[in-house]
Amino acid sequence: KTQKNKQIYEANILGEGKVSLIVVPESVEEISNIVRIADEDITPRGAGTSFTGACLPNNSVIIDMSKMRKIIEIDPTRKTILVETGATVNDINNELSRYNLELPILPIFPGIQTIGGLIALNTSGLRSIKYRGIKNWIDTLEVVNGQGLKTVLRADIGDFVGLEGTTGIITKVKIRATIKQKRTFSILKSLSLKDLITASKKIKLDQEVSMVFFMSKELSELSGLEKKYHLFIEY
Repeated sequence: KTQKNKQIYEANILGEGKVSLIVVPESVEEISNIVRIADEDITPRGAGTSFTGACLPNNSVIIDMSKMRKIIEIDPTRKTILVETGATVNDINNELSRYNLELPILPIFPGIQTIGGLIALNTSGLRSIKYRGIKNWIDTLEVVNGQGLKTVLRADIGDFVGLEGTTGIITKVKIRATIKQKRTFSILKSLSLKDLITASKKIKLDQEVSMVFFMSKELSELSGLEKKYHLFIEY
């Protein structure tokens, strides 16, 4: 890798680390070999968008999963999709849409964030009111760790989901999908923060609501809207 690329891997909003080696595997076999022979700390990395410092290296071997993004199999009848964990939510939903299916979890950056990263952080996304976290949509995982390659069934996925890659490198996942939904938006705006908070509490009780997103007056103005508090509601 170039020095510029190395700097991208070494820094994020929480600080800077040090990279020992950067590898970009294209197969599970390559990942297994890296885990088997590496003496240094290993840090798996998806898109690097984590705000927790999960991918900040400590003289680490970085395993960049960006080339592991194949859509392996879709079962429309069972509503499942098997993918490599470098795939993004957009990658997954583009394929599922051919069968009128979707993964309803919506992260902040669906075209960038990888499904492996979402699993490592147990991301809930913007639609958590209705769909909760990614853990609830996982059927099985394939994981590489110091014990080798293993398939993890639903009963044991808690050993890997939300643990930020510390218990193994997630290489494949079978996800349960749902019928693709038609969605609409409403927007509430007010000069009173209290009014929007009160409205938000009532809105969240509606079972048709899938997302409530708040914007401050300052952010609203920066976005070209009126300088008021805004509440965006997805049904």
